Amino acid sequence: MKGTKCTFLHAAPAAAVARENEGAEVLNWRVGPALLGPNLTPDPDPSSSPHPPISNRTTSPSGSTHPDAISSDLTHETTERVLYNCSVTFGAGGSVTQVVTPFDACRIRVSGIPSLTDAEISAQIATVLANHGGAQLQIQWFGADAHPIAIADFTNPAAAAAAVGELERITFGEVEGGTNLVCALERTGAKLSVTGGAEERGFFRGRKVKLTWYGRRMSAFANYSSDATAKNKCEELHGKVYCGHTISATYRPIQAVARRIRGGMFSSVISVPSRSFTVMLRNLPMDVDERSLKCFCDADSVGFDPPRCPENVHYELMDVLERFGAVDTLDVLPMTKTSSKVSAFAQFHTEAGATAAEAGLRPNPPAFFGKSPFFIERTLSVKYNRIPATLFAKIRGPVDLLAGVYPEMIKYYLGEAEHSDPVVLVLHSTDSKRLAKVKSEVDRIVQGELLIQDGSKFWVPFFETQTGLQFIEDMYLHHGVFVRCDPRTRTARMFGSEEERARARKLIEQKVAKLKAQRHEIPLKRELIRILLRGDLKQLQTAVDPQQERLVLDVVALKIMLDGDAGHVGRLRTALNALDGTIAKDAGPILDLSCPVCLCDIEDAVQLDCGHAYCRTCIQHYIKPASGTEFTPRLCVAGSFSDGGKSIPCSHAIPYRTIRSLLDAGAEDELLLTSFLTHINTRPQQFQYCPSADCQMVYPIGIDSDEENAAIQCPSCLARICTTCKIEWHDDLTCAEHKDNLTGNTALLNQWRAEHEVKQCPNCHADIEKDGGCNHMQCVLCRTHICWICMETFRDGDGKLGIYPHLRRVHGGHGG
Repeated sequence: MKGTKCTFLHAAPAAAVARENEGAEVLNWRVGPALLGPNLTPDPDPSSSPHPPISNRTTSPSGSTHPDAISSDLTHETTERVLYNCSVTFGAGGSVTQVVTPFDACRIRVSGIPSLTDAEISAQIATVLANHGGAQLQIQWFGADAHPIAIADFTNPAAAAAAVGELERITFGEVEGGTNLVCALERTGAKLSVTGGAEERGFFRGRKVKLTWYGRRMSAFANYSSDATAKNKCEELHGKVYCGHTISATYRPIQAVARRIRGGMFSSVISVPSRSFTVMLRNLPMDVDERSLKCFCDADSVGFDPPRCPENVHYELMDVLERFGAVDTLDVLPMTKTSSKVSAFAQFHTEAGATAAEAGLRPNPPAFFGKSPFFIERTLSVKYNRIPATLFAKIRGPVDLLAGVYPEMIKYYLGEAEHSDPVVLVLHSTDSKRLAKVKSEVDRIVQGELLIQDGSKFWVPFFETQTGLQFIEDMYLHHGVFVRCDPRTRTARMFGSEEERARARKLIEQKVAKLKAQRHEIPLKRELIRILLRGDLKQLQTAVDPQQERLVLDVVALKIMLDGDAGHVGRLRTALNALDGTIAKDAGPILDLSCPVCLCDIEDAVQLDCGHAYCRTCIQHYIKPASGTEFTPRLCVAGSFSDGGKSIPCSHAIPYRTIRSLLDAGAEDELLLTSFLTHINTRPQQFQYCPSADCQMVYPIGIDSDEENAAIQCPSCLARICTTCKIEWHDDLTCAEHKDNLTGNTALLNQWRAEHEVKQCPNCHADIEKDGGCNHMQCVLCRTHICWICMETFRDGDGKLGIYPHLRRVHGGHGG
């Protein structure tokens, strides 16, 4: 601590800002028979983002809501980005504070909940979630025998695990000991909500099976006296519409049968001629009338074959599926009048459950279907969850065109009203390559067109203000132009036709030109500089506009610049006059401040929370990432002299809000990407990259570590990865067998290393070659400090436990 010895002026430290949205977002979720309705609109997918979107909805005076209006009270103490399909949080200094991969267990599945009222359950469970940063909890269940299941998504696995421990101690019931909740941690798939506005890409999921069977439709036999008549009628009736249903007709050879008609209105036995020629009719309505059908077919007589599918097939099918593993959802698509087939998608809790169901039911269909055909196949799916209806209205045209090319793969579900939120877009396929191709096309549509100017992302701070939000809202209400602004990535994306996007671009350019015309400059007395740099500049900012920083101080030119209208100018002059009146009371001489970077007088001052001031240009150059270099946290480099005469650096981490205020969007992205890659590369024992070429996915080491020969599936490219060998899955070989196959090549490689004096980094196993210098080596990949003689590793070079003391103590010198 420098205390009073520091030669720089210090402002009071900024108050710590509590991080928003820490903890869980709890979703409404249903499972089991409740999902099986004839007019089902799926609930939001339980694998939606565990990270609450930063956008807050605002309502215009007319009552319309723009779905992506952003709250103006953003503190920017941290930021979240999606990099390499991981949710990454950055904090002070631009350092990574948290990485959540698609394989981290950030979800809690709570079962064993008694059938109490919503309020009673919420009071006991939601309180626990709130203690760990939880959000409002709502639980729904259906039917007298159905028990509710709750899903809670957390921002990190540690918070989820802590909540599980507390939830499992809750008991219900009056019996001694009570009944405990059953909690299970789940991997979320790191899937993002489109509303979040980050990188709107769906993720593959391999826990689903597609089920197909013939639904409850009536079949009939139309009998004719001659073979020729039956064949002609078969051709005539096939594809014809009867009572709104498109029927199918199949000619049957000579029949001599007497069919018993079962169920409903048909309870008699109909005798048919001993020699009749029959046409089989399918997809008839359940309330078909015998006399009406006979007349329609112009048949001698008709007989009926009731559906073999039981009326409560949905309940029975759920019971069958759950024999193979826990089922999260069973989505049954409504049966159309043009087809008698029913399709359903069952999502299992684990991939193993889906695999077991396919293997078990394909050779042995459920008995209640009888001899009726039943099909089951594994399917991959991609779900784009919670798309705002107003946004979907702009992209529906391109989506419909793509759906016309791939009609069996693309489905979307609207709310009860045409423009009600949310819209769920789902892709299904059993062919992973085909699905990946369609997904890339849908990603392009859903992401919209990025607003670009002069070859780089276009962004102005105006978009983050309340006035800017209203401007975006007005463009949507009055011009039909949909623009989504995301302050996290400082991007604006446009949706709609080419004409609408051009109109949006023009309106934004006009607004920005008008804003530039609103810049004002006010000269200052030199005596005011010290007062402003000491901390009153922040108060001045607040007095002018508490919503937005509009002031820029130039200590060399002795002026202050303001972006605003006449009202802002008036408030600034009033505040400056008030400060001017305090100059006579302010004791002490004006200090000669210099920039810690250039050591010259400060120009266009930027003051950090620690109190040290820099030239704006100097600190911008310091913060910007240099091409081809690894990341180091951005710390204050100002220093002061201790009692011993040694300069001590401040080393206070530069607040993230300051970093983003000094960098443009492109430089900020580059800094964060460099920080993330350095974080991953320096932790090879924690993270690895997907081995597939060009796949941007990171997975954690140790996942399924208790199971050797276990594979995980990359949710981005669908490659199967062996986490033990850190390669793509070695089919038909165990890990030991795979290593045995590499023994010969490994021996040759080790021989080459010995001949060329190449050694492996003890941390990440990268090959290192020493071509001179001392015996202190540093791995270029993971940045580990290494003693070249004994290959011991160190965290730094100069500390008491660093490598240089080791070289002197153990090896007698640095070498070289």
